Amino acid sequence: MTAKNPQKFYSISRRFSLALVSVVILALFIFAAIAIALDISRINADLDRKLENTMQLAETSLVQPLWNFDHSTIANFVEALFLDDTVVYARIFEGEQIFAEKSQQEFKDVSFDFFANDNRFFTRQSSIFYEGSRIGTIQIALSYETIQEELRLNVIIILTLTVLVIVSISLTSFVISKRYI
Repeated sequence: MTAKNPQKFYSISRRFSLALVSVVILALFIFAAIAIALDISRINADLDRKLENTMQLAETSLVQPLWNFDHSTIANFVEALFLDDTVVYARIFEGEQIFAEKSQQEFKDVSFDFFANDNRFFTRQSSIFYEGSRIGTIQIALSYETIQEELRLNVIIILTLTVLVIVSISLTSFVISKRYI
């Protein structure tokens, strides 16, 4: 009869451990999903804020160069935008006159509409005014691709930590329940 009792206890301890580990796994994966969703939201908000700040900078910095037809300063502004590796396209124009336009090499012959209609890019267009009159328009497109690398790395880190916590809790649970239950 004593030979059956250890298996009975082992069975109870195993069930207890499995129930505990299942709850922990569920809770940790829910936590991981929330952390990933918050990370995506933060990255999108950062990208939106970056684009908004760039547009505000353009609206204030380009007024005089556009008013004075200073193509050199306008071109330098566009070049400076491309110091940020997320910028893939920038164009400053008024009507048919293009003051400056630049895109990453792989998008050489692509218009702003391409970026605006593709969810891989974040776009913004804004008018530039001087004394109430529109003197130019700026269009900018940012790529999600460089940000997706950061997101992939964060997801890998979160999932790796989640799996490590699950394994350590599982092993601890099985050892403790086997020994004390």
